[in-house]
Amino acid sequence: MRHILFLLFCLLFYHNSIFGATLYSRADGTWSSVNGGSDCSCTPSQNDDLIINHDIVIIGDFTVNTGSITVNSPAILTVTGNLTFDNNSVVVVNLGSTSKVDQDFLNKNNSSDVSILGNLTIDGNFTNGEGSGVGAVLNVGLTGNISIGGTCSNPGTVTDGTNSFQGCENTILPVELLYFTADYNRGSSLIEIEWGTVTEVNSDYFIIERSVNGVDFDSLGYHPAAGNSHHTVKYSWSYPETGSGRSYYRLKAVDRDGTFEYFDVISTVSLLPNSFRVSPNPIQGDHFNILKHNWSEGELMYLYDSTGQLIKKIRMDHKQVKVELTGFIIPGIYLLRSGMEITKLIVQ
Repeated sequence: MRHILFLLFCLLFYHNSIFGATLYSRADGTWSSVNGGSDCSCTPSQNDDLIINHDIVIIGDFTVNTGSITVNSPAILTVTGNLTFDNNSVVVVNLGSTSKVDQDFLNKNNSSDVSILGNLTIDGNFTNGEGSGVGAVLNVGLTGNISIGGTCSNPGTVTDGTNSFQGCENTILPVELLYFTADYNRGSSLIEIEWGTVTEVNSDYFIIERSVNGVDFDSLGYHPAAGNSHHTVKYSWSYPETGSGRSYYRLKAVDRDGTFEYFDVISTVSLLPNSFRVSPNPIQGDHFNILKHNWSEGELMYLYDSTGQLIKKIRMDHKQVKVELTGFIIPGIYLLRSGMEITKLIVQ
């Protein structure tokens, strides 16, 4: 057939349909999991043991279940689709050989016997599953090298003999966040921050940070992390809010080797009772008084008319200041602002 170039695999002996067969490549060529190889009329299955000694191209997706793949030098195995190793797969990429996955590579669940002694290139994403037993284990030997073009998710284990696991180190996140919220409790005047995680790997602690402008953040506090967890863990943290207005919060997760990641910024609005009082109000005379207990010397307060135009700057040199109105105030409604706090004044 024109769409099949060469026979790639030949059946040497057949165990049975359950245990699979051992198949050897016979020549360079292209194999399709749909059409198989025409020369020996065999189609390797998920349960077969494949011994690859030639340059083999597998068209489309390919899955290994209870079977195995061994790639020997100087062979090159290329999978044009996704490559998946299911439970109990045994895979060996030997020294001098190369395996290439054009899309995604998924090492699932309890595939704990995957050894890379040669070269493995993944153009897409790599996922190393956790499983319910020993988990997915990828062993990169002293002669092995892995390169990843996409993202990397590694709830399982990667042992790397030469630190050559390129493309995965900086993308493995120690914490998978489920939610992160901040709410203002009017009754207690507390900001209540809650978050939850579904996965934690070697996590050490969290830092809660706050900003008034969404750009410059300061640390508010610290909360220990669960360490290693594969179930939902809920956290809560609160602190007394001392000012009104919008605040921004972000969560920093730090793991045990000092690496860290930030999660998306959230915001909340707090409306505290004003920290200053104006008397009299309504104002019937030519002045009013401001009483501000938490004042700072030289602090400015601002008086606006009903259109938002600034009328007067008021300097707080004492906790109580008398403000004269003669000459520039007409009856109406005005706004007095201190920071994010605003009080309405009525001048009669």
